[in-house]
Order: sequence, then structure tokens, then C-alpha cells
Amino acid sequence: NDHSPHVIWPEVPDYEPSMVDIPVYHVDTEETRLSRARYYTDIEKMDRNLGILLESLEVNGLAEKTIVVFTSDQGPQWAFGKWNLYDYGVRVPLLIKWPAVVSGGGTTDALVSLVDLLPTFVEMTGGDVPSFPEQVDGISLVPLLRGERNHSRTQVYGTHTGDGNMNRSPMRMIRTGRYKYILNLAPEIEYTTHIDLSKNHDGGRQYWDSWVDRSYETQRAAWVLWRYHHRPAEELYDVLNDPNELTNK
Repeated sequence: NDHSPHVIWPEVPDYEPSMVDIPVYHVDTEETRLSRARYYTDIEKMDRNLGILLESLEVNGLAEKTIVVFTSDQGPQWAFGKWNLYDYGVRVPLLIKWPAVVSGGGTTDALVSLVDLLPTFVEMTGGDVPSFPEQVDGISLVPLLRGERNHSRTQVYGTHTGDGNMNRSPMRMIRTGRYKYILNLAPEIEYTTHIDLSKNHDGGRQYWDSWVDRSYETQRAAWVLWRYHHRPAEELYDVLNDPNELTNK
């Protein structure tokens, strides 16, 4: 369990701020670039720690009899990421190393959910796979990993309500291979999170005020902040043709 790249990010970045990418749904300011460079530095720290884990398995003769699964609980603590149901917030890495079963370097476009991991682990270890949907919400990924099929499910679901009484913005999601539907249950409430409200730790503290200042200068920055704070009752995106989920149909 690695804390990185959760906030707080390293103060001194290993990356040049002027060279980092800025997502189209963010506001490109000097402060944004510095925060982005620090964020990537923390990802690099996480990568090193994962490398140490894999190396320790090799050194101790466990690599060929250990299944390694790497994933994350949500997307980054950036605007439209964490505490949202856009792909930026719910699409997470899922890497599986299963010696003698999964060939290295393979990828798949199959839709999967983290609820699929429980039945997957059961089948990997030789147990009786619980039935879907009678016993569990998840579908075993073992046939997908073995190359016996190229898909697992036709849709995945997501939900966000809040962290207790913080970051409360109740919303629900269904995503297929092409479309994303989001139902915002309280669109009348102005959307806010730690990203725009917190002043004592990372995740917005360093750059958010620069977004607000820029919103008085450019129409695009004003649009980003308006979209951040105001969510319609329903959102529908064609994620194949609009992967950044910018055009609500």
C-alpha cells in the first residue's frame, strides 16, 4: 500500500514545470505547472517503490510464485478527477503479473470494475468462483487474463456521495464502451471539494487561486470554473469521440 501520489506532493519537483502537460479541462498557469511537476514527481516515487517490491520478490526467490496486482482507489486529486465520475476520476490503472499464465506487455480494452477482483482472486487461487450476480457483484477476470475471451462486461457503474460531511456531491454513473451517463442528484448545490476550498495542504492550495484570477481574464478559464462548480442534473458523453467528456449531449 503506497501513499503516493496522494497529497502532499514533494515540494521540489524532478520535472521542469514548463515541460509538463496540462489537461484541456485545467487552467494553464505557472502555479498549475509547478503543482503538476510536483504531482509527477510523486508518481515517480511510487514507481520506484513498486520497483523495490518487485526486486525484493526476485531476490527472495518468490517472483515466479507470486501474483502481483497493482491498482488505485481513484483518479488524481485534481479538478474533475477525484470526487467526480468523469473518466479522469474513475479510470485507474490495473496491472496484473501472473507468472506462467499472463504474458508480459499485454493490454485489453475490456471494461472491468474493481469489484471484479474478489471473484478473480478466488479463481486464481483455485476456489469456487462465486456466481454473478446472485452471490457477488463482480465477474472473474481469469478468462480475460488467460485470453479465453476479449471482454468481461458490457457496462460498469460508479458512485460518489462524499467523505462523510466533506466533499458532498451525490452522483451516480453508468459507462459502456462508448457512452458515459452521469446523474447528479443535487445539481442545485454548488460543487466544491478540498481542491478549491483547502488552504492548508496540496490538491489545489498552490494553484487554485491562480485559476480564479485567470477566470477574470479569459473566457476559457471562466468556463472551466463555471463547469467545475455547476453540474447539470444529467450528463451524457460519447467517450469514444469525446474522451475528455467536454460536450454534454
